[in-house]
Amino acid sequence: MKLTKLELIMILILVAELTVCLIIMEHLTIFQYMIFVQIIPSFIAAIVIGKVSARSKYKWLLIPLYSIIFVIVIISILQITPISTIENNTVQSKTSVILFNRNMKFSTYLGLFFQEFLLSAFISLIIGVFKKIKGGKF
Repeated sequence: MKLTKLELIMILILVAELTVCLIIMEHLTIFQYMIFVQIIPSFIAAIVIGKVSARSKYKWLLIPLYSIIFVIVIISILQITPISTIENNTVQSKTSVILFNRNMKFSTYLGLFFQEFLLSAFISLIIGVFKKIKGGKF
């Protein structure tokens, strides 16, 4: 399966974004970390996975496979994250306490997988619906 130019550009953006985050990770707050290392890459990956799987007849094989690959990437980033430094960078009021849970269990990995799987499946479904509408089959 050949990737389109848009998909290649999105993959390059995803790789560049994660690379920049790895470089500046020690200067991020918890909220910046969540946005730039978890939320934005998850949406970009879901769009790419959804677009690629929408063109394939093996969509329900590709979505879980690519979701697992993305979760492995995110888990490796979480393993090398200097959590204490990120917590110290976060300015908190005296009444709030924001801490990362350092004990990642199987449910964390499963949650990351389901998140990516559902986002990708939703995007693939939307693309499929638009194709049917455009083709006059809906």
